[in-house]
Amino acid sequence: MNCHSAPTVPDVDSLSPSRVAELRLDAVEVTYPAAVPVHALRPTTLTIGAGELVAVVGRSGSGKSTLLNVLGLLERPTAGRYTVRGADTGNLSEAALTSLRGLQFGFVFQAHHLLVDRTVRENTELALLYRHTTAAQRRARAIEALERVGMTHRLDALPGTLSGGERQRVTVARALAQRPRVLLCDEPTGALDRGQF
Repeated sequence: MNCHSAPTVPDVDSLSPSRVAELRLDAVEVTYPAAVPVHALRPTTLTIGAGELVAVVGRSGSGKSTLLNVLGLLERPTAGRYTVRGADTGNLSEAALTSLRGLQFGFVFQAHHLLVDRTVRENTELALLYRHTTAAQRRARAIEALERVGMTHRLDALPGTLSGGERQRVTVARALAQRPRVLLCDEPTGALDRGQF
């Protein structure tokens, strides 16, 4: 195998949205091996169409974050089948999964994951580094996204000087700047007061 060749990623953009679901889980499970196996996600079948908004609710420990990790290609299911716009992700290499994840998905995690030595604008731009954008395009898209969440007044601030709610808004802006086909959010407004957006 030539380790310098580009990963083979299915051309999901060529698939007709009218024929293919955006995301589809067929009896997907996640089980962690242990003396007593942990069933983090029991068999789940779910179809999400283009433009659809889906909210998953449940008590703590019910598998919501695990489901999001599977949907975002951060974790492989231990059973079942997961397709992204008709492409079976079970057949993809790690490199191909990484490429597909970077091109199709945006994430807002519970933890902010902001780099402490980078400004608000720089943190927002980071998500665009692997999207074949110029420095000027990254800057413009970052500022546009930060404007949407009301954070342009803190462009040059470091994360350590921000409140929890401000850090969360930067995290949302970083995901929006990517303009992803699919945006996955794990309690995205938990640190925000009502009316902050």
